[in-house]
Amino acid sequence: MIAANGARVGYLRWQVVSREILDSVGLEEIPANSVDIDILIGEVSYVGRGIGPQALQLLIKRLREDASHPMLGLTTSVHNYAAQRAYRKAGFRDLRE
Repeated sequence: MIAANGARVGYLRWQVVSREILDSVGLEEIPANSVDIDILIGEVSYVGRGIGPQALQLLIKRLREDASHPMLGLTTSVHNYAAQRAYRKAGFRDLRE
């Protein structure tokens, strides 16, 4: 759960992905044991306040402690510009469109 000012405002979910799953969806360039991340800020009044990038940065720090994850990633619609800005602010870069 993501909390801000004592309120639950969203969540983070992540999973390690296998070579088989990556290949089945055409992501051959992504190394096995990479981590796929999902994030949702569900309280509209908390969107655009930097909470998503901050939560992602905390998760990245935690996941980087385990050296077995060669890549951390997430996806969004090419039209979701707010999410793209938030992901870049958290330190992610575009791999493919």
